Amino acid sequence: MKAAITTIAAVAITTVLAVGIWQLGWFVEKKNTEKRVEIREQLVGTQTARRDQALDLISDWKVVTDPQAKATLRAEACRVIGTTGDAVRTPEITTFTEENC
Repeated sequence: MKAAITTIAAVAITTVLAVGIWQLGWFVEKKNTEKRVEIREQLVGTQTARRDQALDLISDWKVVTDPQAKATLRAEACRVIGTTGDAVRTPEITTFTEENC
């Protein structure tokens, strides 16, 4: 009788531990997924901001007539464009890059 109770207790403890570890695995996986989504959103936001900055610099470069200011804007635009990924580049950025960077 005592052996049966010990066996049942061992099976119950093993089951509780197995379910607990399984739940912990799902919890960790959920946190990892949330972190990957957060990182991706940050990267997309950063790339979008850099694209917008590059477009602003290109727009300014087009209207500035002072050669020194124009050269500074061109250099800054090329620097910012260099940090953007191909996925966010617009035709305007591509054309500017091919002609000026």
